[in-house]
Amino acid sequence: LHPELKWGIGGNLAQAEAEKESLLSDAAWASLLAALLILGGVVVYFRSPWSLIIIIVPVLLGISAAYAFAAVAYGYVNTAGLFLGAIILGNGINYPIVLLSRYREFVSLGMAPAEARQKAVWNAFRAEFVGAAVAAIAYGSLSLTQFRGFSQFGTIGFIGMLLVWLAIIPCVPASIVIVERLQARLPSFLRDPKIKSSEDG
Repeated sequence: LHPELKWGIGGNLAQAEAEKESLLSDAAWASLLAALLILGGVVVYFRSPWSLIIIIVPVLLGISAAYAFAAVAYGYVNTAGLFLGAIILGNGINYPIVLLSRYREFVSLGMAPAEARQKAVWNAFRAEFVGAAVAAIAYGSLSLTQFRGFSQFGTIGFIGMLLVWLAIIPCVPASIVIVERLQARLPSFLRDPKIKSSEDG
């Protein structure tokens, strides 16, 4: 064969494999871009990279659990479900953002950190549950369709949104305490002035 001549396998199977690899690549890039834009907005809003640690943990747990459920229940994730991680991230990140904002608000009013965490969790437990339930129901309604692509998408979205909300209750307060204790050991220029040391209360 001529050195510049290229050859490959054709047909339906080869084409399907190429389309699958292209979809996986597109899904990975779309999810990465969405994550960078969303998390970048969080840093700008809170003016602190430390907030990412507090906010991202429950969201990643919810997304991971949703895909784990799909792996166990279905054995695979279909084309529609590939892009669902970015959607759950975009919607679910609201819940830890609100909880952290409430905590900072209560601390700025003079509450001790322990009391502020408790009040923020109770506030988010009630208010954010409504938002999570509405989003979960909206996704879950797709699971009633006959089309398996939408059905799996709806089920994963339903579980993912509820699990993100559920994860904020233990994860956000614990992450706040960990971040505060880590910052107490750092030089002053690396600390977030808006996060009060947990040792103060």
